Amino acid sequence: MSLRRHLGATLVVACALLAVPAFAGKQDARHHLTTLAKRTAFAGFSLPDLDGTTHTVEDLRGKVAIVNFWAVWCPPCRKEMPSLERLRAHLADQAFSVVAVAQGETANSVHEYLETLRPAPKFLYLLDTDWEATSACGVRGLPMSFVLDKKGRVAYQAVGEVEFDHPEVVRVIEALLRE
Repeated sequence: MSLRRHLGATLVVACALLAVPAFAGKQDARHHLTTLAKRTAFAGFSLPDLDGTTHTVEDLRGKVAIVNFWAVWCPPCRKEMPSLERLRAHLADQAFSVVAVAQGETANSVHEYLETLRPAPKFLYLLDTDWEATSACGVRGLPMSFVLDKKGRVAYQAVGEVEFDHPEVVRVIEALLRE
């Protein structure tokens, strides 16, 4: 089995486990971000958006950003998209960005999914068709999100579905914006 297929199979299993409530434990983790003991630089990437324009992690410098790794086929990934958009809209006048990195998807499959959302999210979608960014960033399951500070360092991360517009998550992001 190729590394790409193995990684894909691993992510499918991880996504499936995250979708089962029994694995969530007693605590509702949908509004929990894990604080990193030491902030480290986020791995670099150079990925195309849905129109083919290339973007890099350097584009996020000076902003607090959420980099969300997801896939169209992943139910928890799909479920958290509207909350990412509500958070983006809430912080639209701030130095804040949301970047959704689609794993192994085509621009068409992402466009088709976005057409099902009302309102359609207005954040940046990137395509990681060869899974290189997934590997470089240490993604361990889908969805997985990294919250970057204004210096491009990972301050928080989350594996599994997050309710991004939950007051606890909003407080965390707003605190980073004040730094």
